[in-house]
Amino acid sequence: MKKIVRLTESDLMRIVKRVISEQQTPNEFCSVCPEWEDIDNDVYCEGKWTVKGNKILLNSKPFLGVGDDSEYISKPNGFDNWAKGLSSGKFIGNSDNSDTYKICFSK
Repeated sequence: MKKIVRLTESDLMRIVKRVISEQQTPNEFCSVCPEWEDIDNDVYCEGKWTVKGNKILLNSKPFLGVGDDSEYISKPNGFDNWAKGLSSGKFIGNSDNSDTYKICFSK
């Protein structure tokens, strides 16, 4: 006997995000960045990250290569477990085609 299950849009989004996060390589950790929720959706940046206590310092190079910028953000949930004591690496930040901004850290 088949069972019909109804999913809300939020249930479906949660499932899709979980599948995507499980497909990430072990050298990469991606998360929505609450500090950048109001950022322009077209902004792309990359640079280096460094752990400073309970924060992460992002030293970024703007996409057009004009100047440098640095900013502290809170550690995303699960970051410490992924980093396992690692204190620096590279990152890429980009819009995830919604009202949020995703940042991906690499070792």
